[in-house]
Amino acid sequence: LGEAHTEEYDETKDMKDDLLAYGIPEEKIKIDKYGFNTLNSIARLRAEFRLNSVVIVSQDFHTPRAVVLGEYY
Repeated sequence: LGEAHTEEYDETKDMKDDLLAYGIPEEKIKIDKYGFNTLNSIARLRAEFRLNSVVIVSQDFHTPRAVVLGEYY
Protein backbone atom coordinates (compact mmCIF):
# COMPACT_ATOMS: atom_id res chain seq x y z
CA LEU A 1 0.00 0.00 0.00
CA GLY A 2 1.06 3.56 -0.27
CA GLU A 3 1.11 6.47 -2.58
CA ALA A 4 2.72 6.77 -6.00
CA HIS A 5 2.34 10.23 -7.49
CA THR A 6 5.36 10.26 -9.73
CA GLU A 7 8.37 8.15 -10.55
CA GLU A 8 10.42 10.31 -8.17
CA TYR A 9 7.89 9.90 -5.34
CA ASP A 10 6.73 6.31 -5.07
CA GLU A 11 6.11 5.10 -1.52
CA THR A 12 4.98 1.72 -2.82
CA LYS A 13 8.35 1.01 -4.48
CA ASP A 14 10.25 2.02 -1.34
CA MET A 15 8.04 -0.14 0.88
CA LYS A 16 8.26 -3.11 -1.48
CA ASP A 17 12.05 -2.81 -1.65
CA ASP A 18 12.22 -2.77 2.16
CA LEU A 19 9.93 -5.79 2.51
CA LEU A 20 11.95 -7.75 -0.05
CA ALA A 21 15.15 -6.84 1.81
CA TYR A 22 13.60 -8.32 4.98
CA GLY A 23 12.92 -11.56 3.15
CA ILE A 24 9.19 -11.21 2.48
CA PRO A 25 8.34 -13.22 -0.66
CA GLU A 26 7.34 -10.98 -3.56
CA GLU A 27 4.13 -12.95 -4.18
CA LYS A 28 2.97 -11.99 -0.66
CA ILE A 29 3.30 -8.24 -1.36
CA LYS A 30 0.28 -6.45 -2.80
CA ILE A 31 0.87 -2.97 -4.22
CA ASP A 32 -1.95 -0.43 -4.26
CA LYS A 33 -0.83 2.68 -6.13
CA TYR A 34 -4.25 4.26 -5.45
CA GLY A 35 -4.09 4.14 -1.67
CA PHE A 36 -4.09 7.91 -1.25
CA ASN A 37 -5.14 7.82 2.41
CA THR A 38 -5.70 5.26 5.13
CA LEU A 39 -9.46 4.97 4.65
CA ASN A 40 -9.08 4.49 0.90
CA SER A 41 -6.35 1.89 1.35
CA ILE A 42 -8.30 -0.14 3.91
CA ALA A 43 -11.51 -0.06 1.87
CA ARG A 44 -9.62 -1.25 -1.22
CA LEU A 45 -8.14 -4.27 0.58
CA ARG A 46 -11.30 -6.29 0.18
CA ALA A 47 -12.83 -4.59 -2.86
CA GLU A 48 -9.76 -4.66 -5.11
CA PHE A 49 -7.53 -7.35 -3.63
CA ARG A 50 -10.15 -9.67 -2.07
CA LEU A 51 -8.17 -9.81 1.16
CA ASN A 52 -9.70 -10.71 4.53
CA SER A 53 -6.51 -10.63 6.58
CA VAL A 54 -3.51 -8.32 6.31
CA VAL A 55 -0.46 -7.18 8.20
CA ILE A 56 -0.32 -3.41 8.65
CA VAL A 57 3.13 -1.89 8.64
CA SER A 58 3.18 1.83 9.28
CA GLN A 59 4.32 4.58 11.57
CA ASP A 60 3.13 4.44 15.18
CA PHE A 61 0.61 7.25 14.73
CA HIS A 62 -0.99 5.68 11.61
CA THR A 63 -1.31 2.10 12.83
CA PRO A 64 -4.18 2.46 15.37
CA ARG A 65 -6.34 4.28 12.83
CA ALA A 66 -5.62 1.64 10.17
CA VAL A 67 -6.48 -1.18 12.58
CA VAL A 68 -9.79 0.43 13.60
CA LEU A 69 -10.73 1.06 9.96
CA GLY A 70 -9.71 -2.48 9.02
CA GLU A 71 -11.88 -3.99 11.73
CA TYR A 72 -14.82 -1.80 10.65
CA TYR A 73 -14.54 -2.60 6.96
